[in-house]
Amino acid sequence: MYHEDNYGLKPRFLINARGDLELIPMPTPSESQFIDIINNPEHHLQYDYFVPGGPLGTQKLSFPYTWSVLKALRHFHVKAEFLGKPWYSEFYSPEHPSNALGVTVGIIKEFHTDAVARGKQPVVLIIPTGIDLKYYQRKGVWVYQTLDDELNKIGIRSVNIGPEIMAYLGSRDPCLLFRNCSSHYNVEGYQVLANLVFNHLKGLGINRKEL
Repeated sequence: MYHEDNYGLKPRFLINARGDLELIPMPTPSESQFIDIINNPEHHLQYDYFVPGGPLGTQKLSFPYTWSVLKALRHFHVKAEFLGKPWYSEFYSPEHPSNALGVTVGIIKEFHTDAVARGKQPVVLIIPTGIDLKYYQRKGVWVYQTLDDELNKIGIRSVNIGPEIMAYLGSRDPCLLFRNCSSHYNVEGYQVLANLVFNHLKGLGINRKEL
């Protein structure tokens, strides 16, 4: 993780051989080791699919530079641009080597199980980004449909709020509801989202104490 002038590490999950969600222990490097992680992440971050030089296509710019640029064409942003898809769309594929979909489903499953064990009513809400909505306008397909499908397979009901946002927008540009047409809504967008979610909760008969 990089933020302004600071570097940090985030937790990493994977699905183990038993099919269970597993948390990879956070490393506790010394200062010199941390510097080496920054300079040579491929030597340390063995579970990180985004590590430079890995299958993702992220590259360090090094000599010969032409070869570095050619290898960078494998980057998922570049491939998605050529295919006319959202940059993250491939991570929703069940066959993707990162198993991002499996890990996401695993995290949601753990949340759902814990909520039920505490006597709460879990609600899994899928909130589209501006890019999701624009892609749906063009193709009539939700980028994250596989996530919705996988959750349904294991008996977890999810609420895709996308169709109702599209109904609100009509033929208008989805970017009107976002700060930069990405993941953060603007004032109008959050008002629309809040109203739609509130109506869903009322429809499910859920009160605040059950959440």
